Amino acid sequence: MAKYFIDPLTLGIREFDENIHPLENYKFYAWTGLGDRGKLNGYINQGELENLAGLALIIKTYTHENPCD
Repeated sequence: MAKYFIDPLTLGIREFDENIHPLENYKFYAWTGLGDRGKLNGYINQGELENLAGLALIIKTYTHENPCD
């Protein structure tokens, strides 16, 4: 069931950030929000999460100011 929520969650997070970065950069946050469900059900492994964490770091260090802040 977790795999069905990843894309909608990722799209929502990206939209909140004004669609600045590619969708893949936001997937780490969506998987984090679902806790261990992805790993427990075999939808994602630790290596994939680490790769997504690297992409998420781009967002975290970007200096764009969101008008919602």
